[in-house]
Amino acid sequence: MSYSNLKIFFPDTVHFHERNFKSLFAFIDRHKVDVTKNNEINSWTGLYGDYTEKASELAPYLKVLKKINSSDLFTFRHGSQTIWKVARAELLSYFLPKIEFNVMVKERDDLAQFELMLKLDREVVLDCYSASMFFMDYWSKKLKEIPVQKYALIFSGSQIYNKALLEVLKHSQTTSVVMEHFFTGNEYYFEDRYTPIANRSDLKYLVIPEHNNTNDYDRRRMKSINKILLSNNRNVKKTGEFLHLNFEKGKTVALIGQVVNDYSVIETASEYLNSVSFYQEFILKSIDAGLNVVFKAHPWEHHKNNVRTSFTKNMILAWAQEELNEQQRAKLVVTENADIDSIFKQVDFVAGLCSQGLLESVFDGFNPLQFGNAFFGGRGFTSDYISVDDFICDYRSDSISGFLSLSEYKSYEDFLVVALEKELVSVHGSGILTLESKLKEYPLIPLLVKK
Repeated sequence: MSYSNLKIFFPDTVHFHERNFKSLFAFIDRHKVDVTKNNEINSWTGLYGDYTEKASELAPYLKVLKKINSSDLFTFRHGSQTIWKVARAELLSYFLPKIEFNVMVKERDDLAQFELMLKLDREVVLDCYSASMFFMDYWSKKLKEIPVQKYALIFSGSQIYNKALLEVLKHSQTTSVVMEHFFTGNEYYFEDRYTPIANRSDLKYLVIPEHNNTNDYDRRRMKSINKILLSNNRNVKKTGEFLHLNFEKGKTVALIGQVVNDYSVIETASEYLNSVSFYQEFILKSIDAGLNVVFKAHPWEHHKNNVRTSFTKNMILAWAQEELNEQQRAKLVVTENADIDSIFKQVDFVAGLCSQGLLESVFDGFNPLQFGNAFFGGRGFTSDYISVDDFICDYRSDSISGFLSLSEYKSYEDFLVVALEKELVSVHGSGILTLESKLKEYPLIPLLVKK
C-alpha cells in the first residue's frame, strides 16, 4: 500500500527524533512520507511554567490580562477557549513542588487551587495564561500557513503548547495523534485523540477477544512476556541496590511513589491530587492497622522540571519525624534508590496511585492496590479503591489478598497480549507494521446517485 499522500506534522523537534521513536522514522523513510517539521517553538518546550524569558512575546497578552479582575480570570476565555483548562496542568506542575502550595492542597478543587496560585505568585499565573493565549493564536496561524496535514503528532499533550494545539486541531481537518512511552521503554502509545494521554490511554477501553488456547495466542503471549522481561524504563534505571527489610512482625505493604508533579496524577486525580498527602494518609492508617510500610520514592524527581530534588522523600521523612511516634516510625522504611525488584521480594501488598510500577508488580504476582483512576484499573488484576479507609476496612476483615489468583493473572496476560501486540507500537522494526496498520487509509465508498 502507498503512503505517499500521507502528510505528517511535527509541532516541535525536541521530543520527536529517531532516538525516541526509531520505528516511526523508519516508517517515514520506508514510505517517503511527506513530513513538515516545526522548530520555531523548540525554546518554549522546556519552560514548564516559567516564561520570564519570553516576556516580549507575551507582553500583548499580559496587557489584556492585567485589566481583568481576579474573580473573572478563572472563567476568562480567549476566542472560544477557557484559558484555565489550557494552563491548568502546567500550572499545577509548577506549583505542586512548592512547599507553601503543597501543604495546602489535597483533593482536586480547581477554583480553590487557582485562587491559591494567584495568592502565592500571580505573575506565574498570568504568564501561563499569556502563553496559553499566545499558542492558541500561534497554532491557528501556523496551520493556515502550511499545507493541510493528515496527522499532527503530539507528545503527551499536557504542556501548554501541546494542549493549545489539541484545542485548535479540534476545529481543523488534521487528526491529532498523541504519543508517549509505555513503562517498558521499548513501546509507545500512538493514539488518535484530542486530550492528553497521561493515565488516560485508550488501553483503558481494550476489549479482550474470546480466544482458545491456540498456538497463535501462545506465541503472542510469550512475545508479550518477553517484552516485559526486556523492559528498559527511561526514567527509572536499575541501581543494583538491595534493600533488606527487617520489621519485627506484621505484614508489609510497598507504597510506590510518583514524581510530585506527575501529569498522570494531575490530569486524572479526583480524590487525591496531592500525592504527598495521599502517601502520608496511607502510611499513617496502614501502620495503625498493624501493617509495616516501605515507601519507594521516585528517583526521577532529581531530573524533573520544577523539582530537581528528592522532594517527596524529604517531605515524607520530615512529616514522619514530626507526626509519628517512635513505635510508628519503627514500622516505616523510606527509600529512593533501592531496586523495586528487591522490595517486591519482601512484601505482602503493593499500593500506589496510578504509577505504572503497579503494572510491574502484577508481573511479579501481586494484585496491587490502586487509588488513582489508573487506566489499567478494573481489568481484573488490580484491587481498585477510592479511599484509604476502604482498603483498611478490607484488610482488617481479612477480605483482601495482595497476590493474584491464577484467573486474575490470566486477565493480566490477556491485557498484555492485546496492549503489546496490537495497540502499542514497538520502537524496533516490528513497530513499522503496527504503524502501517494504524495509518492505513481506507478507500472511500461513494454513495450511488439514483437516476
